[in-house]
Amino acid sequence: MTIQDNVVWEDGERRLHFDGDVLKLHYKDEDYTFSSHGYEPMAIILKDGTEVAYIHNSFIVEDVCKAFIENPKYLCSTITDHNYNAKHFCMLLTTALDYGFEWDIDTLESKLRFQEREVWYSADGIEFGKYGDEIDDSIDASELDEDDDLENCVYDIIYLMVDGKEYRLKDATMDKMNQLGIFEPGRRKPKIRINGTKGSVIAAYAAYWRSGNTFTPFGFTCNTKQFCDMIAYVIRDGRNCYEMSTLRKTLF
Repeated sequence: MTIQDNVVWEDGERRLHFDGDVLKLHYKDEDYTFSSHGYEPMAIILKDGTEVAYIHNSFIVEDVCKAFIENPKYLCSTITDHNYNAKHFCMLLTTALDYGFEWDIDTLESKLRFQEREVWYSADGIEFGKYGDEIDDSIDASELDEDDDLENCVYDIIYLMVDGKEYRLKDATMDKMNQLGIFEPGRRKPKIRINGTKGSVIAAYAAYWRSGNTFTPFGFTCNTKQFCDMIAYVIRDGRNCYEMSTLRKTLF
């Protein structure tokens, strides 16, 4: 099948299209083409015939783009069970070019969600918020109320940056009830544990963190700034285990 100059996705920054049978990407005044390694499969991005980015365990880029041309509602599913429309598939490719040379698909997907993050608080060397929503998710976070946030927080990645270093926050899982874990990205075990959180799930309270208003997530009142100051304190303090009740008496 010959595809004549069909556009997969185009916006102010990027244009992914077929020129005859050749798939091309124009991005930041540079032109790219694609190759692949079929065994994984692995996507390869080329500039002037030279390989400039690899995406392991991913997809055959041309096949995905033909599917987008044939069906504008098509979603590309990756090995990690994430789905991409044409826009975010194109953004995935340009993120690979922007931030590195060789990627595993899950790391690249996480990087893209971080670029789309929602910042809830930023001051004094601290940034707190959540990664962007699942790429194919049509939910508008600004329209959610507190109960909706509770139901739709399963896949949220809550992060906090302190002095330029990123951490992820996870809590109230079935095997670690009443404990908040502070994780370095890519690590399965928490760097720091805070016990006594009253079973709170911080991702469920996005509307409160977003507002900055005072509420009671851990059995006592606090607001977004106080929470961020507390997490920054334990990270900077350097120990690996804390009690929430002790932190409350020390900081609030």
